[in-house]
Amino acid sequence: MRDKNVLGLVLVTMVLSTAVLGCVVTAGGGRVQTQREVIQREAVESANVDLRMGAGSLEVSSGSAELMEGEFTYNDRDYAPLIDYTVVSGSAVELFIEQEEISSFNLRTDYRLEWDLNFNPDILLDLYVSLGAGEVYLDASGLNLSSLEMDLGAGEATLILPERVAQDFEVSIQGGVGQLNAEIPEGTCVYAEIAGGLGDVEVHGMMQEGSAYRTPVCGEGPAVYLDIEGGVGEINLSVR
Repeated sequence: MRDKNVLGLVLVTMVLSTAVLGCVVTAGGGRVQTQREVIQREAVESANVDLRMGAGSLEVSSGSAELMEGEFTYNDRDYAPLIDYTVVSGSAVELFIEQEEISSFNLRTDYRLEWDLNFNPDILLDLYVSLGAGEVYLDASGLNLSSLEMDLGAGEATLILPERVAQDFEVSIQGGVGQLNAEIPEGTCVYAEIAGGLGDVEVHGMMQEGSAYRTPVCGEGPAVYLDIEGGVGEINLSVR
């Protein structure tokens, strides 16, 4: 029975992925290019960061002394990212990085689209991530987040929640087709709610209270409020 369910899920994934992307696929690829971008920190203390990728591989983590250091790898100049940086006030900025919707591309069978982004661990971030299709690995363990929203299409996503929580903040994840893995550091207080979706839900290391879950360390301190709305696929939530 499980084999039939898996096969059905694969077929649904293939159908929905094709419907969502609606792309034209051709053979052959261009020369692989890596574009490096650095956004200086200067006096920045907080930033609204908006990342929108049509399809590909997205990796986000901490580790930069600047606001952001990024590498963008692609094999077609049409896949180059659009970057917009605006100073809202002396210490607050907005950073918008967009990959055009993949439906507007003549997508090649051997296309390369990879973003590797590192942010400053001391700058307060409101982070929004949108990925149409592909893989996203978001290691927020060293980031200073005030909010996080993820809008996922088809593919696999891994999220590692922050180890340090200075204040309450919300994480909202809209799932599409595929697999979502959310990892919680052992000392982080997380209240989680999972709604909707077709597929398996696995929760490890958390206490269930009705339809919600929480980590054992929750008390009077700051917490992460995790809201997951599933699509078609698998959701794994674990404390490590």
